[in-house]
Amino acid sequence: KYRIDPDTNFVSVALSYRGAGFYSATIPGQAVGKQVAFYLETFDASATLAMSRFPNAAPTRECLVRFGEPAGLTQLGNYRLWVTEQNVARWNTREKQSNHPLDLTFVYGDVRVCYNAATLYSGSPWHTPGYSGPLGGSCDYELNLAKDDQVLGTDDFVLGTIGNLNSEGSLQAEQAAFWIMRKLGTPYMHRRHIRVFFNGQQRGNVFEDAQQPSREVVSQHFSDDADGSLHKIEDWFEFDDSGDNHVGNIDATLGNFTTTGGVKKTARYRWNWRPRGVRESANDFTNLFALVNAVNAPQPEPYRSQVAALMDVEEWMRVMAVERVVGNWDSYGYWRGKNMYAYKPDNGAWQLLPWDIDFVFGTGGGEGPTAGLFGANDPAINTLIDFPEFRRAFWRALEDAVNGPLVATAFANHVDPIYNGLVTAGVGPDFGTTQGIKDYVAARRSYLLDQLNTVAASFTVNGSTSFSTNRNIITLTGTAPIGVATITVNGVPAQPTWTSVTSWTLIIALQPGLNSLTIAGLNNKGQAVGGASASLSVTFTGVLEPVDRIVINELMYNPATPDTEFVEIANTATNTAYDLSNWRLNGLDGTILPGTILQPGTFRVFAKNAEEFWRVYGSSIPVAGTFAGSFDKGGETIQLIKPGATPAQDVVIDQVTYDDDQPWPAGADGTGPSLQLIDPTRDNNRVANWAAVNASAVPPTPQVLVTWSNVWRYNQTANLDGQNWTATNYNDASWPSGQSVLAAENCNCLPEPIRTTLTTVNGRTTFYFRTSFNYTGTLAGASLKLTALVDDGAVFYLNGQRIHDLRLTNNPPVYANLADNINNANYEGPFTLAASALKTGSNVFAVEVHQSAANSSDVVMALQLETSFPSGTNLAIYTPGTTNSVRASLTAFPTLWVNELVTVNSSTVTNAVADNFGEYEPWL
Repeated sequence: KYRIDPDTNFVSVALSYRGAGFYSATIPGQAVGKQVAFYLETFDASATLAMSRFPNAAPTRECLVRFGEPAGLTQLGNYRLWVTEQNVARWNTREKQSNHPLDLTFVYGDVRVCYNAATLYSGSPWHTPGYSGPLGGSCDYELNLAKDDQVLGTDDFVLGTIGNLNSEGSLQAEQAAFWIMRKLGTPYMHRRHIRVFFNGQQRGNVFEDAQQPSREVVSQHFSDDADGSLHKIEDWFEFDDSGDNHVGNIDATLGNFTTTGGVKKTARYRWNWRPRGVRESANDFTNLFALVNAVNAPQPEPYRSQVAALMDVEEWMRVMAVERVVGNWDSYGYWRGKNMYAYKPDNGAWQLLPWDIDFVFGTGGGEGPTAGLFGANDPAINTLIDFPEFRRAFWRALEDAVNGPLVATAFANHVDPIYNGLVTAGVGPDFGTTQGIKDYVAARRSYLLDQLNTVAASFTVNGSTSFSTNRNIITLTGTAPIGVATITVNGVPAQPTWTSVTSWTLIIALQPGLNSLTIAGLNNKGQAVGGASASLSVTFTGVLEPVDRIVINELMYNPATPDTEFVEIANTATNTAYDLSNWRLNGLDGTILPGTILQPGTFRVFAKNAEEFWRVYGSSIPVAGTFAGSFDKGGETIQLIKPGATPAQDVVIDQVTYDDDQPWPAGADGTGPSLQLIDPTRDNNRVANWAAVNASAVPPTPQVLVTWSNVWRYNQTANLDGQNWTATNYNDASWPSGQSVLAAENCNCLPEPIRTTLTTVNGRTTFYFRTSFNYTGTLAGASLKLTALVDDGAVFYLNGQRIHDLRLTNNPPVYANLADNINNANYEGPFTLAASALKTGSNVFAVEVHQSAANSSDVVMALQLETSFPSGTNLAIYTPGTTNSVRASLTAFPTLWVNELVTVNSSTVTNAVADNFGEYEPWL
């Protein structure tokens, strides 16, 4: 069925069978500029039943074809957008901020057509109020294709004007900015010159098919860790009643915004740090909040260690440095809080992804070639760049830029061929040369070289190159050029403290006798920096305390909160420091970072997951490293190993063989407390030297999370088998809501009043309920206490995790399964449940209630959920990074040992003689 748009009368044409399952029909040719809308219908043999249409929503959605479409350029991609007159009219009159896509037929080149596509405006509220329709003034388009009908491997396109709505004459300035990003080793967005035709009209001179950060981009740049958290950094807008005009905006920052009890205020971050490509829950800001804590931590520690652990500082500095190079003030880290994305890999540090670099090279309102290099909209970014060690990375990126892509010949060799290609392709007439952006780059490079001269330094180590000392700890000082990213001592990376952009201090642990030290500098690629080396001869004349002063001091092997395992190492020596570089935590698959010095009387904590560690135990505790393995919750041996020249020369410095069975303390087995060493001067491989503290006698105040009168969303009409309706990100907005008790019950027999009546009962076997709550307490040592009022049976879920059953224990929770019968609902519980699924912040609790028979006439659902904490002494149940709360002096353990043991004896084992029964006795 086809019509000549905008006519509404359809002409029917029968499709002819062509064999092999193919049908075809012909639409008559039309005059130039005419647009035909059509759709297909099929019927069964009776021509009355089982009708099917393509598109399936036809005639609301139709396929389009235009006649006499103008030719494009053979050397550029040609993108054709065909939209019905009715949808163009709707587009012209609806809210300009609308994200509702309109039906579209998309043609790529002259060879590929995609029906069932959709389009809308692309652009921020700074742009869209000025848009005057899809065929009016300059505008950007978004194009969405069906998931099974992709073009160029994607279903999501942004078709963007050049620069800021055709503000840039060379047609390639933004592409050149991303090229600089690529040359400096950061993620970058690809942009491709194209021609765009909308309903037969060429739009602008040239457009760009503009890649923007998405899951596809994440997979491209982080192919080995692509399932992490992606956030768009953007303005928070408020709008007038028309919806077209914003009346205020707040820039994104990494400020510490909190609500009652010091909990992060999720709503304050939601619009500035917008979750994108969500895999689990759009309400999960856990990783972002850890980053907020890090960049707002006290300096120098734990600020330095937390930021270095959670953020790829080198990468962030490079992205922000390039924005300064090209003068794009309209970006996060500059004068604005937008036009960036941030990505946190599951197993890596936060990355910054640049996007939408409009104001560049002095064009379209960008800053000039002598614009300053520092000062950001976000105070946290100013703090980050002001920190000497991190500021060096910023200068290092600028140095790589002036010596690489900003060199005149290198830049010209990139932009000139593109200019020549556009000319050859026939692009014109409003087409400027590349001279303007080349002049900017030359002037900007000159300015940057002058600024780099202000931080120039040579590599030096202060003081004598040969001296003696009776202490095994020395502190060296010196300077280094900003090209030095790593300082090594005898080839092993060290961890200096940068007291300024060019000055450092470094602590070194000496060995007895002569220590020949080579101090050298490497760049960010691990290559030696020319001239960055110095040699010292230091003689240690004192005596080292035995290495057994290093002890494994605390183990959290089975925490109450997942991924918060840790091991703590202590140095009990009085005067001796130890270099733990590359020592191993055997049993945990952990290697201690090079440059880790354990000074007398100090501790080093190693965590399974640093972010989860800081969230539960406190962000002020430094974490010296992480381990990839896991504790055996049933007990195992943990060893601290000093590597030798060969594996055979490895030395076990300390080891602990713990267990979860008696006589080892049961409290450390998943209830919250850690195993704490009592006396580090005694054998720490003896169970009598370890204790687990009972939870505090004044435990945290329990919180009631869900009340008897809680408001719930409920579904009493659908079968949700196969749908992940218990997930935190499930959209239940269409479900009705009401207070509990939610019930259909004829008797006056319930201990709580019915506040919401359920109506669809007979014939249903399962009812679904969802509610949410915000948890502000501690997770350490927490459990859940559930009291239920249910008829007949139920399954309970917290954040998608099944945590309890009532009378449905042996049945999978599918719609048709029936529960065991009860006569009338009454209080049941309280049931004490594990709190492993509980999260700080937003949580979703879900319940499915099952009937005992399909003809059951009553159903009841209500519950109360609260936290619970064990009671005990007032000692700290864990003490990472500080003295153990159980610390005490023990008497020496007896020196009586089991020395030899034969469990299965025989005449051939010990030449034994059989007893009167012909048996050989075991002995010790």
